[in-house]
Formats: sequence, structure tokens, C-alpha cells
Amino acid sequence: MMCKQENKVHEKKIKNPLTFEIEKRFTSEGYEIIAGCDEAGRGPLCGPVVAAAVILPLGMVISELNDSKKLTEKKREELFEKIKDCAVAWAAAEASVIEIDSLNIRNASMLAMNRAVSKLSVAPSLVLVDGNYAAGFSAHAETVIHGDAISPNIAAASVIAKVTRDRMCEELDKKFPGYGIAKHKGYPTKEHYEALARLGPSDCHRRSFAERKGIYREGILTKRKNGAGYSKIQDKIKKRTGRFGEDIACRYLVAHGWRIVERNFRYRKYEIDIIAVNDRYIIFTEVKTRSSVDFGSPSQAVTLEKRAGIRVGAEGYLKRNYYDLYPRFDVIEIIVQNGDMKVESINHIENAFDVNTRAIR
Repeated sequence: MMCKQENKVHEKKIKNPLTFEIEKRFTSEGYEIIAGCDEAGRGPLCGPVVAAAVILPLGMVISELNDSKKLTEKKREELFEKIKDCAVAWAAAEASVIEIDSLNIRNASMLAMNRAVSKLSVAPSLVLVDGNYAAGFSAHAETVIHGDAISPNIAAASVIAKVTRDRMCEELDKKFPGYGIAKHKGYPTKEHYEALARLGPSDCHRRSFAERKGIYREGILTKRKNGAGYSKIQDKIKKRTGRFGEDIACRYLVAHGWRIVERNFRYRKYEIDIIAVNDRYIIFTEVKTRSSVDFGSPSQAVTLEKRAGIRVGAEGYLKRNYYDLYPRFDVIEIIVQNGDMKVESINHIENAFDVNTRAIR
């Protein structure tokens, strides 16, 4: 557990931003080695939060250094290299998505900052922390509101943290394609929300953020067999389980080379759970999720009537959208552990049926 420590909040306006005025003030009080610390990635829906700590020579002027949020990506990359060359010491560290979900974003940010300071090759006597909260540092810490626009050390740390995290996001984009992470860096853009609606959350998404924003909720409602509203609760459980299964099916298909083009496509009264394409096929996919096979496999719920409806829906989709691909009807069976929504098995039945077949292949 992190120990809270006393911190003074400095919000005094500095006439000349990034002039080491605040560093000189603390140097006169006996602090010889001063580090600036800042983070990047508090607001995104996915990826780690990254912190950096930087110690610049007192009075060192780095042209165009500023708060990273006020700089272009190109300028940040240029300054990243300059800071590394000029700094007495610098370090970057992260707190993972699991740590963010476990600790909350503020505490995870502090954890990343503490790690960054601990990695410095030169131990600081004072750490200037951007914001109004600091805890757990081995050295004395002072918070500075809008510090990245006042202190050169904090501004340098903000650049190191931002560039480091942006590069991590480029790697996450390769590992979890389809979300556009390299472009929006995990922030809650319209494109990101639309990707979440199509694909569901990936392993790099912050479950605590998603739950708060109503994007995704892990687990299901507790069943209350006695009392009013049980049927409504059952309906919610069924819908949530179905949605969860579709999210898993989308992630499975993407991982196997498919591109999701539609989710929950409706034509007349018919609905198709997932429509996906690769370089040869367009598949119209029905997803069935169950917590047990006591009453038969999930695919057995895809009745002849249901299959006929999927066929009508597919014809409707192809009337509106031309694809020079072979159409195919697939079923994805998903078995989850009863109550905690952990996936036990996924069974992708390719070319599961023709419209007139009486059984799933």
C-alpha cells in the first residue's frame, strides 16, 4: 500500500515559463538534484499508463521544449532525442492495465511515477510532480499544478512519457488490430467506440474504465429466483451473455484473419450476429453462447426457421453491399463458466448449414 505524504501545491504563476525559476527556488533551499516527473495515458480506454522522470542540468535550455500536449508528434519525437542527450538522467516506467484496474488510475499513475524515479541512474533529492497529488516517493516530493508548462524538468518528463507510450500503442495496434490504437492512442474517440461496438474489448482494454463508461461489463447479474422482477433479470442475463459471446466471437475471428464488417445486422425482422470477410469468403455467422451443454450443444438452437431467417438477412445485405466473395453460413459455439463469464471453449463450425439442411454439420 502506498503511504500518503505531505505535499505543498505550487500554483504561483511564473512570469517566464520553462526558465528553471521553480528549480532555482528549491535549490536555494538546499535541494541539489531535482527531477521532474509526469505521466501520459490517464484518460485512454486501453493500454498502460506511462510515467517518466528527468533530471536536466540547472539552466539547460532545450529549444521549443514545452508541455507535450502542446507539441506536434514530430516535434515530440525530436525533443525526445534531445532530452535523452542533454539529461543528467532520465527513465520511463509503466503501470499495466491489470494494475490500473486493481489500483485505480490515480494510484496506478503514482506507481508508474515511483518506478520511473527509482530507475534514475542519479538519485534526486527532490521530485517535482505534475499535478496536485504525490505519494510513495523515496525522495521528498513537491506537486506543481500545470508543472509541465512551468518546469523544464517536468516538461521534459511529459515528452519522454508521451513518446514512450505512443510507441507502445503502435505495438498494441499490431497485436490487437481493428481498434485503430496507433491512431487514437487508446483515447475515447468515435472511431474507438465504434471498434469496441464491433469487436468488443481486447485484453489491452481497461475493464474498470469500460464498466464506468458502459461499454462492457464482466460477469452477470445475480439471480434472484424469489421476488418480483425475476423474469426481467433473466432477460438481462440472457442478453448480457449473448453480447459477451458475440464480443468473444469477434475477437476470435479477428485473431484468425477475418475482418468484421457488421455486427447485429438487421434486415426486415431478421438479424445476423456477425458478418465478416477474408480474401475468399464473406461469412454470415450465428453466435450461440451457453453456460452448459446439459440440454444439448449451443448450435442445436439454430433451428431451421432461424437458418432461413439468416439466409434472408444475408440476401438483404448482399443487395446493399457488393462483395466478390463466396458466401458462407457459419456458427460459433461458446461455452462459458456459469456465473463468472470465463470462456471454457470456442467451436467455430465453418459452412455450418445450407438454408434447407435440417441439422448443423
